[in-house]
Amino acid sequence: SGLVWNQLIPGAPLTKEIGVHVFYRCQCTTVETVRELTEFAKNIPGFVDLFLNDQVTLLKYGVHEAIFAMLPSLMNKDGLLVANGKGFVTREFLRSLRKPFSE
Repeated sequence: SGLVWNQLIPGAPLTKEIGVHVFYRCQCTTVETVRELTEFAKNIPGFVDLFLNDQVTLLKYGVHEAIFAMLPSLMNKDGLLVANGKGFVTREFLRSLRKPFSE
């Protein structure tokens, strides 16, 4: 099995819906990271005094840094921890996700 997830029935076959669910949960984590980074930035002295376009630019590039900083703590040689630690995706499952989207 490529995915270990609390909501899954043990032994249930992996389906495309599960892959979509994993993608959705990753999106939710990304959105939460953006929200938290935005709140953090608002508390930095002088940040809110910058032009709005400059704030957006800093946040846009800062969120990538935040996500990249989070990844090492979520990865190991076997796969990736997702959804705030509630799921684990193996490398094989991640590779299998490439195929449906590239066909």
